[in-house]
Amino acid sequence: MFDDSSTKRIRSDGKSEMSGVGPYPHAVNCVTDRVGTGGFYFLRTVSLDCMMPPVERLIDIDFSSPVGEAAANCTVDDAYDQPGTLNICGSNMLPDVRLIANKLFANSALSNGTPVSLPISLTRSFTGPGAFHLEFEQAVGVTAGANANIRNLIAGSLAVAELYRNAPNSQGGRQSLGRFYMPFSATVTRVP
Repeated sequence: MFDDSSTKRIRSDGKSEMSGVGPYPHAVNCVTDRVGTGGFYFLRTVSLDCMMPPVERLIDIDFSSPVGEAAANCTVDDAYDQPGTLNICGSNMLPDVRLIANKLFANSALSNGTPVSLPISLTRSFTGPGAFHLEFEQAVGVTAGANANIRNLIAGSLAVAELYRNAPNSQGGRQSLGRFYMPFSATVTRVP
């Protein structure tokens, strides 16, 4: 569950428990959510094996806090010809986002944090690479409460992530679109 306060730059789609949708659970709403070996955590707003009509889940990523000068051109399309554009000067409600926290449930995460990245596609896509990649420059902090199956990811107000546009090697490969302050926090519950 994401902290959706106005100071956060990565937020949920605003669907609450009251709406009957709530957080991003695995078996409901066709979201992929799993913990793998070594404490690896993976969330994706869509699932390939979804059989029922999905309730579309989005993640709001806000690029309105650049490190340094803002981009001259705020809209960027992807190099793989997915429809739509990414606003790198403001907020985006994105339909295909992956949150990868490499060591969220590893014991070392409580003292060292975990690397975090977010591959992003402008449309639901299960073929080819994602259009963009947001990568945190430093490990993101991790806390835990009394329940060992609950972890909190906490990127403070000075957390910086670099945004890349992915492209085929014939088009120059990965291209940096800038660095952004990207504070966010999320609570993750591992289902035993």
